[in-house]
Amino acid sequence: MTHVLNIKDLTISLAGRPEFQLVSDINLTIARGETVALVGESGSGKSMTSLAVLGLLPPSTAIKSGEIAFASEQFGQLDLSQVPARRMNKLRGRELGMVFQEPMSAFSMVHKIGEQVGEPLTQHFRMKKPAVMAKAAELLDQVGIREPEIAVERYPFEFSGGMLQRAMIARAIACSPKLIIADEPTTALDVTIQAQVLRLLSQVQERVGAGMLFVTHDLAVAAQVSDRVLVMQNGRLVEAGTTRSTLRNPRHDYTKALVAAVPHMAVPGRVARDETTSHDPILTVRDVEVKYPGASSFTGKKAFPKRVLSNVSVTMQRGSIMGLVGESGSGKTTLARAVLGLVPTTKGEIEFHPSQGETQTITGLRPRALKQYWCKAQMVFQNPYASLNPWQTIEETLVEPIVQHGLARGAQARDRARAMLEKCEMPGDAMGRFPHAFSGGQRQRIAIARALVVAPELVVCDEPFSALDVSTQARIIALLKQLRAELDLSILLISHDLAVTSSLCDEVVVMEHGKVVEHGRSPEIFVSPKARYTANLIAAVPRLNPYETPASETAN
Repeated sequence: MTHVLNIKDLTISLAGRPEFQLVSDINLTIARGETVALVGESGSGKSMTSLAVLGLLPPSTAIKSGEIAFASEQFGQLDLSQVPARRMNKLRGRELGMVFQEPMSAFSMVHKIGEQVGEPLTQHFRMKKPAVMAKAAELLDQVGIREPEIAVERYPFEFSGGMLQRAMIARAIACSPKLIIADEPTTALDVTIQAQVLRLLSQVQERVGAGMLFVTHDLAVAAQVSDRVLVMQNGRLVEAGTTRSTLRNPRHDYTKALVAAVPHMAVPGRVARDETTSHDPILTVRDVEVKYPGASSFTGKKAFPKRVLSNVSVTMQRGSIMGLVGESGSGKTTLARAVLGLVPTTKGEIEFHPSQGETQTITGLRPRALKQYWCKAQMVFQNPYASLNPWQTIEETLVEPIVQHGLARGAQARDRARAMLEKCEMPGDAMGRFPHAFSGGQRQRIAIARALVVAPELVVCDEPFSALDVSTQARIIALLKQLRAELDLSILLISHDLAVTSSLCDEVVVMEHGKVVEHGRSPEIFVSPKARYTANLIAAVPRLNPYETPASETAN
């Protein structure tokens, strides 16, 4: 078998500090037309390995030893670890195609999509602009973007995340590369868009006959696209084999732990409903409508207000975990923000039923009353790296809401903050440190502690797991279940990950285009969905065994 890539004993260390090894003794081969998944958690070294292949290692690192053999059409057999920068520039984009994690960061906002998709053609073949734009339109058509002749004239900010990822794939295959490197290409995408992008990657790879190195932390995603899986931990390969055998019968303890941490669809992973929830509602949403202003200063044209929620009615039981699921733009985040009084409603009512006191109507609350409500309803945001103030110690972060709500001051406030931090399974000595000292999972625990430190009854969690590795995600899920039971919390969970929702939530609300299309008990929704949209979402969820039939299809 002819290998397009053959990595032998690759070791990467800190520049000038060879004793500090970041990646050690990596051996990896990829044949033409083969997809190899490099799997591991953050910090395992998988992205560092892919950057070494591309010649894009950060200046603070260096290749200590090893060889990266690449079969180049232009230059013959090359060791990419020794290739000078000028020659690497001739390889990247032409023989080495790249699909990055965040498409919004990979495109310039001030250049047209067609110019950027066709950039490799301009750089490597000196094609003129009319020919480049025509070829770019052809490439966009190949990746399933409608009206490609119009799309090439648009700018990246006019594209959705899924469309931008398609455009990035089009750019990656513009010169029919021999090797495609895809680094977490579906992490930020909805489940249906993710499924489309995975199918598209496989199709375009087959079309150009390229090998592909697919970097991911998601074993279920790796199962959909790869022929072989290589598992990395702490900079080393701990297991390698065919995808089917590795995921069905993992040998290494770390691989077994990763496989066990993957949430499975329609497996109730929670305490029985009658033991944790009451029949009393904590939240009632009745015929709510939300419109956003439609005026456009960019075009100067007056636009009509956009309706993002339409006649939404939902009741949430006290002590329950209710999931809001749907694709981007379905209205789930807007509904959550309306529940917290962060966006005004144009119609309908939202009522909060506290454990003590009278029912409170949230719609139209004045600022002082809204602040009092926020003591009972808190939010955990999606990105723990962005939601914590980097200039505040953890103590300052946790004490601030306690003081702001007048719950305690001084030593009493600090003791309260420390107790909640420890309840969220963080050490008390973390109080004096800053957010940069912690991992993503630790930061999310701190964010949860900040939300709970004022003793709320309702917590809204907006995609709290999307930035986390699968094992860290499993630990945070377990923590939320534990806190729900100990503190009698009600949790409203926003997520596009249906497997997580299935394993955590008692009830699920499915939203599409600002409307509720289905609402019911979690096992019933995921085993026997009534709405076609729900069934399509479930069918798109990646599974460790891609050959199994979704439960919803079996039931129907």
